[in-house]
Amino acid sequence: MRRAPLEALLLLVVGTRTAPAQQVRLRVTNDADDAPVPRAQIVSLSDRAIWRTDDAGIIVVTVLHPGPNIFTIRHLGLAPITTTLNVREHDTLKVHVVMTPTAQVLDPVDIKARASAERPLSAFDDRRLHGGGGHFITWDEIQRQQPFETLDLFRGVLGVRVIRPPNGDPIVESNRGVGVMGGSCPLRVGLDGIVYGNTIDFSVNDVSPREIYGIEIYSGAATIPAQYLAATVGGSCGLIMIWTSYGAQQTAKRP
Repeated sequence: MRRAPLEALLLLVVGTRTAPAQQVRLRVTNDADDAPVPRAQIVSLSDRAIWRTDDAGIIVVTVLHPGPNIFTIRHLGLAPITTTLNVREHDTLKVHVVMTPTAQVLDPVDIKARASAERPLSAFDDRRLHGGGGHFITWDEIQRQQPFETLDLFRGVLGVRVIRPPNGDPIVESNRGVGVMGGSCPLRVGLDGIVYGNTIDFSVNDVSPREIYGIEIYSGAATIPAQYLAATVGGSCGLIMIWTSYGAQQTAKRP
């Protein structure tokens, strides 16, 4: 009489067992000395997610969709890598990424030259110089401020405020918008032209101030550039778009 409930419970557990999701294990090393690359930034362009490698240069990420997935790997002082990985369903793909040191791209002379009419403007500079409707933080301003963390750059910016919850990462939210059910209104955040999520899901501190070419801040939906509106549906709180030196250069090359 007592075995029936137990057997039913076992059948229920077996019947609801979830198969493991597809994953990618990345090990990132430096080509110069084969040392691990900690805090390398891994961006999934397919899933719009951002991760960082650990101190051993390793990260295991879960991808939402099996098949081809596009990843970009970046680290300051190393040439960025963009690759497509074919991830099989319910499998773990192991990848060794070797990054090559690169010369420092940015210096004060070059930065000033990029703003001249003789060279193509990046998307960031084009909106900044032609009235983009947002607040723009340039490379020169970042050098003057010498922020300890990227979050420091948002203090005192009109229309936004910085919130530090007792538990969790800091949040940048709008003073103008109203969140769900009248709650807080965190801004969406993007990197190099790709919108990911809001500042609760993706901390601006995931990008080091030393990597940043410029930042666009839009504290409400009315000022968000048209090309980002589709990716910020429901994002009435506004948008933060962070540009690295590499990303800004890539947009300057586009017609």
